[in-house]
Amino acid sequence: MSATIYNINEYLKTSPVPDIFQDGEKYQELEKQWIEDLQDYIREFNGVGQYIGRTISFPVADGEAIYMIKSLSPVELIHLPLMDAYQFQYAHLMTASELKKQIDANDKWDAFQKTQCTVGEVNEFLEEFADEVYDMPDHALELLMDDHICVKWYNPIGGVGEKEYFVPENNSFYGEWGKKVYNYLERSFLV
Repeated sequence: MSATIYNINEYLKTSPVPDIFQDGEKYQELEKQWIEDLQDYIREFNGVGQYIGRTISFPVADGEAIYMIKSLSPVELIHLPLMDAYQFQYAHLMTASELKKQIDANDKWDAFQKTQCTVGEVNEFLEEFADEVYDMPDHALELLMDDHICVKWYNPIGGVGEKEYFVPENNSFYGEWGKKVYNYLERSFLV
């Protein structure tokens, strides 16, 4: 069974946001608020669920077509006329399971992105908590590696290049930010 696609005008009589060319920053702020208001409206009349009111997008031309999930049984989507107001030619063929898979994949990607760090964050962390690898006797290295990891980090800033660092495994001064950077280094740059 095919999905029903609604035009936003069937729900709200207001224009979503002002013209992006008049004020780009204001546009993004108003667009976000408009989507949140629409989510509240949809959830008020269609119930609250993990997927109700969530937005999904599909690549189209040089942008994307954006839809909000109104219902999964039956599948009902609301087209959001944002930016170029593109529409996805196969939106009506979306099934509940396909929509759930896309939302779940987007959630996983968003969670992954939150674990990533900027070059500046890594450089600051290494400067504050790590020591550059240096020559030492084997017995001293074994002792050090009992509570340290060794990471290889390429610093593109200032032409520093690639270096190896000893990073303490547990440091009470890391805090939330330090733990995030440590986990990033351990996951991606362990020697």
